[in-house]
Amino acid sequence: MRAREIRAQAREALSGNWTTFILLNVMYVLAISVLTFINYFIPFLGAIAYILLIVPLTYSYSQNLLRLKRKETDNAFEFFKEIFANFKRSWSVVGRTIQKVLIPCIVAIVALIVFYISLTSVVISAIFGDGSIIAVLYVVAFISLFISIIAYIVLFVRGLLYMLSTYIAIDNPQMTAKESVDTSAKLMNGNRWKYICLSLSFLGWMILSIITFGFGYIFLLPYMSVAYVCFYEALAGKKQSNSASNDSDTVEVSQEPVVEANNENEQKNVVLNTFKVNDNDNDNPIKQ
Repeated sequence: MRAREIRAQAREALSGNWTTFILLNVMYVLAISVLTFINYFIPFLGAIAYILLIVPLTYSYSQNLLRLKRKETDNAFEFFKEIFANFKRSWSVVGRTIQKVLIPCIVAIVALIVFYISLTSVVISAIFGDGSIIAVLYVVAFISLFISIIAYIVLFVRGLLYMLSTYIAIDNPQMTAKESVDTSAKLMNGNRWKYICLSLSFLGWMILSIITFGFGYIFLLPYMSVAYVCFYEALAGKKQSNSASNDSDTVEVSQEPVVEANNENEQKNVVLNTFKVNDNDNDNPIKQ
């Protein structure tokens, strides 16, 4: 399925429900703004509150978004009452995701710190006339900057594997956070470029939103958020309640209940095997 087909599904899901989806996104942005305000005006405690709440807030927003898209609710305020109910689950998923990208993240941060220290040392050496070490510092700065850029690229590319973790965790409460993150990597493997293409397809709308002094984002944010849900559902083989047609060429997710296993390890294997990921690119639901 191409990006334009994903966007067409998103528009179909939004048809007749724009007000509800706009309200959901406006309330989500306002909630983040309140947390940012608290973080700015209440040092330390505000930062702790921001860090602790932003993750379950986003998780609950995604849960509410899925329900609205599937017409399981028409309430755009549900995510407020479920923030603390999703606290542990959301942080478990984020924690597992951080573990997956921890090494490139550390390398990028350390290299960037070395880069700034090297530049500062160059300035100090230049002021005090110590020219013998300046050339060495320039080399160190260049190498550290290069390593930092490579590490950030690796971080971005690897991070794309886990973009669906939250949706999977919401749809599969029987899965552990680790299983949700691992399943996201399986679904996104070979589909990261398609995710990027979908994001880039909104570039014109982003420019238009900027030209309209941000007013266009009121419509763009719901459009993009629902499109990403459609992308996830296409990969996971979820039934599209709002799609014009059912495409049998999908990555299927078994809708059968999980069979009782004899022990905990067998049960986890059964759960993970419900995701039947087809590695054949010809059978991929999102055509290049």
